[in-house]
Amino acid sequence: MVEMTPRERVETTCKFKEPDRVPIDFGGLISTILDAGPYGYRAMAKHLGIKDYDKPAVAYILNSVANIDERMYKRLHVDFRHIFAPNAEGPITFHPDGTLTVIHGIRFKPLGNYYNPFDFPLAKATKLKDIEDYKGWANPIQPYYLEGTEKTLKNLHEKTDYSVYALCGYWGMLGHAYSFLAGFDKWLLDMVINPDFYKAMMDHILDLNLQWVDKYYSVVGDDCDVVLIGDDMGAQDGPFMPPAMFRECVKPWMKKLIAGIKKNTKAKLKLHSCGSVYQLIPDFIDAGVDILNPIQPLAKDMSPAKLKKDFGRKIVLHGGIDEQRLLAFGTKAEVIKGTKEYLRILAPGGGYIGAASHNIEPETKPEVAVAMYDTIYEFGRYPIK
Repeated sequence: MVEMTPRERVETTCKFKEPDRVPIDFGGLISTILDAGPYGYRAMAKHLGIKDYDKPAVAYILNSVANIDERMYKRLHVDFRHIFAPNAEGPITFHPDGTLTVIHGIRFKPLGNYYNPFDFPLAKATKLKDIEDYKGWANPIQPYYLEGTEKTLKNLHEKTDYSVYALCGYWGMLGHAYSFLAGFDKWLLDMVINPDFYKAMMDHILDLNLQWVDKYYSVVGDDCDVVLIGDDMGAQDGPFMPPAMFRECVKPWMKKLIAGIKKNTKAKLKLHSCGSVYQLIPDFIDAGVDILNPIQPLAKDMSPAKLKKDFGRKIVLHGGIDEQRLLAFGTKAEVIKGTKEYLRILAPGGGYIGAASHNIEPETKPEVAVAMYDTIYEFGRYPIK
């Protein structure tokens, strides 16, 4: 088969056809790498002989590196390039105690290798007036959200043949935005015990997001190939809520957000949703999701064979190579063997983008992560053997 460009490769697999090889992803908000020890981004750069890289810039929601060095992208055979919307987290206020405040007055503090939300500003809000009176809401049409992005996206799209990601950051979250502002437990409880407030809160978050989407993607929509939004909906053993509750309390807003994005761009819509979300996938598809990430194979009902059989012709599967055990604790030989097995299951017929099942965690040795990417590159060539 004639070698395709990265963009052609991604477009082909998103049509559920077999390209020349499985597309490979690394970087961006999800399926990137953490800047934390004992390994992480700096150890990866050292392993690859990259010394003069820029200081890692992280997305504080996941402590994941946003400015992956181009030499790392190329060595790992990556078909995508990722663009963060400038200032999508901010403006960020750094406090002397190590905590920080981001968009909408959301507070984060370091906990382990990640920053976690705390001190929820709307934790006690119960009335519509509480939403209206809150002074922390960010202005979604501030011009600084576009600064630097338009030119960078256009250059990548017109002067390279990579598949170009545009990431919405906090403007692509609904349930997460609610839980970061009010608390995870309150987000779920309000669905049941205070539905009028819940709907008003979701409506307000959606309205702000759609204002940002209209401003942002009406300008850059022609220059991106994939748009990423994120809302975790699963734990290790099942969804956060029954499917019927998801359809009533989350899906209507998710569907409107996706429609607002697709109104402004022909890019494929990728949803990041962790954990066991098998029961929700038909609703994701109906809401307009084209690509599902991160496919955590050890979560309940998320085995690659089951997903490929039931949804492999309906939604593109992104990720799926186990980070919880295989990459974090496996030997290089075990990772090569395991990656081949995942390819055998997920790759046939297209509709698969090769990546880890979440960020490359700090426990994962660089040589192990590189072995995974090299294996996808070498053995992910069609026809899969």
